Amino acid sequence: MSQTNPKFQSMTNQQLRAYFREIRDENAFQEILARGLDEQDKAVVRAFKAWKDTNESTQS
Repeated sequence: MSQTNPKFQSMTNQQLRAYFREIRDENAFQEILARGLDEQDKAVVRAFKAWKDTNESTQS
């Protein structure tokens, strides 16, 4: 079981999503998943996967 980052504990879901969109921090992404997904989170997951795929393909 992973421990929640103290920085994320004080964030609302909306703040956490905004932080993730700006920083692309995988720990923030994992925290979003741990909290459970709502419709906005599902959009974040799609954006993260697209970003990760793009990022990996440019490094290949």
